[in-house]
Amino acid sequence: MFFSFENVTDVHLPETVDTIGAAAFSSCSALENINLPDALTEIADYTFASTAIKELSIPNTVKRIKKGAFYLSNLSSIDIPDSVTEIGCEAFMGCYLLTSITLPNELIRIENETFFGCENLNNLTIPNHIQQIGKRAFAACTSLNMVEIPQSVQSIEAEAFDSCESLQKVTIPATTVVAQNAFANTVCQDVS
Repeated sequence: MFFSFENVTDVHLPETVDTIGAAAFSSCSALENINLPDALTEIADYTFASTAIKELSIPNTVKRIKKGAFYLSNLSSIDIPDSVTEIGCEAFMGCYLLTSITLPNELIRIENETFFGCENLNNLTIPNHIQQIGKRAFAACTSLNMVEIPQSVQSIEAEAFDSCESLQKVTIPATTVVAQNAFANTVCQDVS
């Protein structure tokens, strides 16, 4: 659609649009503003990768955010509604300006590398429905200093919080299976 259009800064989509193709706006490095129509049901693979979008409100009709949807974008804030039941791997990978995120209540798994390299992420709320945290899901989130794992989480996979250099406190339920190196390369000493 607009792949690599470097001068596009604003896009207004008609309210009737229900699908945006994979990588449609990928590498539109100047794209700062876009409206997402209420008919939209999915944000496809790499749709907004490498864009300058800083804030985005996702409509309640969206069910899926696919692989790499916001990969290396300038997101600092995003509102993800509870209608979202799937967030693909690498969806927010490298969003270094992202400071906080509240995950939707219906989400069951945080996929591999979903938030990898979100260096400024310091506020994270993991909802009670999450059952698995994938490999390197939050690796290299160097500003993350505290994590509370809810009772619903059954497993935390390898390197899930690897290289979270500021991570000091982690609360994990006794029933959660934690991979041996899930918290590798952290300064965390307060685990309960």
